[in-house]
Amino acid sequence: METLEHCPICKSTKIENLFKSPDKVSSGELFEISKCHDCTFRFTSQRPTIDEAARYYQSDKYVSH
Repeated sequence: METLEHCPICKSTKIENLFKSPDKVSSGELFEISKCHDCTFRFTSQRPTIDEAARYYQSDKYVSH
């Protein structure tokens, strides 16, 4: 997992953890949803790395939008 210490949009370090949300499709893991106080972007941190992300899309329940 990759922990983000900067906003992926504006690079600000003013980040607040808002809540945890479960992956309801494949793993059931809880993911922290964070918010940037400068640009208000909300994002997942800790997030899977590129190599780890594939397993979340291999579920028969996953629907691509």
